[in-house]
Amino acid sequence: MNYWNEKTLVSSNKIKPIKPSPSTYKDEVTGAKYEGFVGKHATLDAEPFIKVFMSKFDLIASLSSAGMKALLMLQWIIKDKKDSSFVMFDRRAWEQYDEDMKRIGAKPRFNMNTFSRGVRELQEFDIIREASREGEYQVNPSVIFNGRREIAMKKEINLK
Repeated sequence: MNYWNEKTLVSSNKIKPIKPSPSTYKDEVTGAKYEGFVGKHATLDAEPFIKVFMSKFDLIASLSSAGMKALLMLQWIIKDKKDSSFVMFDRRAWEQYDEDMKRIGAKPRFNMNTFSRGVRELQEFDIIREASREGEYQVNPSVIFNGRREIAMKKEINLK
């Protein structure tokens, strides 16, 4: 069974209809036709995901081991920071990340010295830059982002 392409029928009481009348859906692979309400399921994609933009892939591919580990930590942090490019990326964030990794059973082999080298490298590669508060960084939204960049940019322009 291919779980990546698995289709699941959801009972109609869990779907918010987009339009009030039934529509016909034709499965492109099997040719089977189904009739039902066009709708969306609120928990369809509840797992957070981070966008990594391919136009900057050369930067990411050029990172050292320390830079790559810092980038993975950055991804872990921004999974909870939707529509914002500002994150706390300091010793306390590293300690929290280390605790989180232990809790999920991961062993990243990522000490504070490696973190510091990785942060410097992410700055050199223009993936992050220091923000106004100590320990706060702004993530370059053309490299990596969580959410919709235009929403974040509008909010952040209004902060100035």
